[in-house]
Amino acid sequence: MANNINDALTGYDMVWAITQDTLQSQLTWLFSMGFISNEVKFGNLDNDGLEFDGVIDQPDLIIANESSNAIAYFVVKFASGKIKYYTGFGRNAKLEETNLTPDPNNIDQTTWKLAFKVQLNIALLAENYKDKKSIPPSIQDKLSNFKSSDFTVKNIFLDFQNSDMTTYDEGLSNIPTSSSFLKSNFSGMLGAWILDQQKTDNPYILGYTADAPFNESSIFQPTGSTFSSHRFKPIAPENAGLSTLNFLLMTDGTTPSSQGGQFNYNLVESNEFSGTGLVAKEIVCSKWIETQVLPALKHAIRGDGNWQRQGEDVKWVYEFSPPDVKKTYKNADSGIVDVHATYSSQTYAVAEIRQSITDSQGNSYPGIYISGYYYYRADLEEKPLGIETTAWQYDKLPWEVKLFMKAGTNGKIQLWSETTKGNKDSGHDESWLAEFADLFDGGYNSWLQSVDESYTSLSNNSFDSLTSYLHNTLSQLEQQVILPAPSVFVYKDVSFTDEKNMKVHLSYNTQVSP
Repeated sequence: MANNINDALTGYDMVWAITQDTLQSQLTWLFSMGFISNEVKFGNLDNDGLEFDGVIDQPDLIIANESSNAIAYFVVKFASGKIKYYTGFGRNAKLEETNLTPDPNNIDQTTWKLAFKVQLNIALLAENYKDKKSIPPSIQDKLSNFKSSDFTVKNIFLDFQNSDMTTYDEGLSNIPTSSSFLKSNFSGMLGAWILDQQKTDNPYILGYTADAPFNESSIFQPTGSTFSSHRFKPIAPENAGLSTLNFLLMTDGTTPSSQGGQFNYNLVESNEFSGTGLVAKEIVCSKWIETQVLPALKHAIRGDGNWQRQGEDVKWVYEFSPPDVKKTYKNADSGIVDVHATYSSQTYAVAEIRQSITDSQGNSYPGIYISGYYYYRADLEEKPLGIETTAWQYDKLPWEVKLFMKAGTNGKIQLWSETTKGNKDSGHDESWLAEFADLFDGGYNSWLQSVDESYTSLSNNSFDSLTSYLHNTLSQLEQQVILPAPSVFVYKDVSFTDEKNMKVHLSYNTQVSP
């Protein structure tokens, strides 16, 4: 079981954890716009012995303590109202009336409120509410146009039908009366009234989003989802709103487990954000880096080698050493003997995910760091008078690429790079006979200098090509990294956890209306 946010995502490709405060804000919005009726009437004095007419205040949503299911408490509070009921029986029956308007000097103790445990059902009821006139047209449009390929933050229902509305949670509720009759009957009749809202096709809808259609170019496109909830630990008044409803997402059509992921750690740790998204390390590696970034880097640095991942680490090594080129120059040395030359080269690079990379301005970003070099060597050999005479020259040009990442617009991960050319390392040597020959005609020195100049030019051209190709390719790589529901969430930042899961903070797009 995972113990902190840096551990595995309990088998899911991605987890989008939305805070209780965010869900509450959607409930508040729907209530303020009148999509949730605030007038409550139930009971009949003659038939039920109780009659209520009142106005509910803004309902509250509280994530429950269970981690295995998406469970919450729906807290109904009353701004005003009157309960009429009979006490006694027969000739001794007496009509009583209780006012539910809270005392402004003691709001907490005098507010009538009942907390019912309900399940949060995401989009599963959409089909059942097609063509229902009681649903606002804009919300009905979201429901009827739901597609399984959409990112399903869009329809969050309080599933009253499958919840126990006959029992309220005494710890979260407050019925400020000493009447046992009211305590036992008021809650049951209120629960029945809430269920009646479901039967009249006017369910309480917590959330909504704009459409987020399937984007075939996005490598992080969810194709399946299940849900869980997590209560913030340790719970306190200042962090209760950080409890989360978790969208457990799969990609590539993989069927999610029927058991919701259970997290023993807090997924969101700051009230600054609406939620946190996590993309599993293996999804980042296999769907983006290995299929998009590394092939682009291979093309940029040139060569026919392949990237090889180093075990389970997030590091890849590229090495390409083409076959040596051997040439024989007939009678090259004053027409006396043949001269044999061997030309070899190597392109080498290492790429790795880093939590922090510093740019030329001193700013730090997460990203991918690539270091490498171009290496060239030439060996010359001849045997005048049967004595081996040799000379060789090598040139090595180190370089580095810093690929930076940050949250962009429309769900994209913005990418940009800096390339740096290192100082050339070169060297040469000659056998004693070659050095002796140079005293007379300088032939070997001349050859070594010519090779050095050629290799320097070749290395510089390769580096310039690398820089140019990356500059022109990054925009294409950005198109492949689109986070889920870009019309729903504004992504605030991106980082990597210690285990190299990609982590993003997100805020709900409050401009999106149902």
